[in-house]
Amino acid sequence: MTPAPGPALEARGLGKRFGGVVAVDGASLSVGRGEILGLIGPNGAGKSTLFDLLSGVQRADRGQVLLFGEDVTALPAHARARRGLTRTFQLARELDRLTVIENLVLAAPDQPGEALWRALVRPAAVARAERAAIARAGELLETVGLADKRHEPARALSGGQKKLLELARCLITGAPLILLDEVGAGVAPALLDHLTDTIARIRREHDRTLMVIEHNMGLIGRLCDRVVVMAGGKPIADGDFDAVCADPRVVESYLGLAA
Repeated sequence: MTPAPGPALEARGLGKRFGGVVAVDGASLSVGRGEILGLIGPNGAGKSTLFDLLSGVQRADRGQVLLFGEDVTALPAHARARRGLTRTFQLARELDRLTVIENLVLAAPDQPGEALWRALVRPAAVARAERAAIARAGELLETVGLADKRHEPARALSGGQKKLLELARCLITGAPLILLDEVGAGVAPALLDHLTDTIARIRREHDRTLMVIEHNMGLIGRLCDRVVVMAGGKPIADGDFDAVCADPRVVESYLGLAA
């Protein structure tokens, strides 16, 4: 698919209600191609629910989601993934009984061995594809700094290392747009700088667009080109880090004074 000109991702008037609770209330924003956009706000602002709506994990009650110019509002998560969007979650979702590299190879797309008839009829082609996936996985483990952990079970990784593994799994899919949900949560300070640098290098060297939910303002300030602040289920500020931090509406929301 050749992406259409324009933003990588757009939300237009998205809304989501859970019973009597309005989680997202007419949220609109866009993410430019090649941009790292930060999404911040107090707890309960609707950030993770917005990610769920953008990625297709949840269906919006109203509004539109456009992915590379295509309206994907009605598409489920797997269909959006095939169109170039992948994401992580607040809690890492590794397959803990598999090794680190097995977790990564399993995420590689379009493996011919997944179809039984191909494995039976074209075993040589399947073997070549598997070798290529293993080689690519090894390269990406080098990229994120986990090469020395490749044969260890994923359950043995620290919280920060599991976040790095999730980044590598996003990369191996080839998706040009990555949503990172609280990527710094639970990461030891000693590993946080490496994680931040790795995300910046992924954008620079792998030509990715990223959207990041994060409570660590140091990470957001270092990493993001632009920041959107949510409160009460909708964006209330949009600009560079220093500008949004100085916005009185943002100060109010973090002090718990805003509705």
